[in-house]
Amino acid sequence: MTTRIARDPIYRGRRFSPEIIELCVRWYITYRLGYRDLVAMMAERGIEVSHTTIMRWVLRYVPEYERRWARFARSPGSSWRMDETAVSVRGGRHYLYRAVDRRGKSVASLLCNDRSMESAQAFFRAAVSQGPCRGLRRSTSTATAPRTGDCACWQRKIGAGRA
Repeated sequence: MTTRIARDPIYRGRRFSPEIIELCVRWYITYRLGYRDLVAMMAERGIEVSHTTIMRWVLRYVPEYERRWARFARSPGSSWRMDETAVSVRGGRHYLYRAVDRRGKSVASLLCNDRSMESAQAFFRAAVSQGPCRGLRRSTSTATAPRTGDCACWQRKIGAGRA
């Protein structure tokens, strides 16, 4: 008598095996291949799949994979820096505030219409509320806010809490 293979519930009702789905999605993400390139690669392996099917797999499974892999991701480092960049969005000038740790992991980001003290303070509120205020103690490099290394001073100014 045959026994059923234990299958992850996210793949239930799919025609292709989970290994094929994971392989296509992983190659699409890792090597920036096009859907039609993946169709050709799968055809070399004897698997006939449509490019729209691979697109549906990417749209369906990438958010689930990110959710599962987030458990194993490192938390942001204890020291992080703020950066402000002017970007064009739909023909208008906007400002992107980002906080990045030493390893390049994003701590927080905020897209604003204007470059003002209020925008910088809103970004700092969001960044400080997402984790402990460890990174602001060493150094803070900002374009719009005054330079200060005192975390407690910034928290008093932006009303984010205690140090």
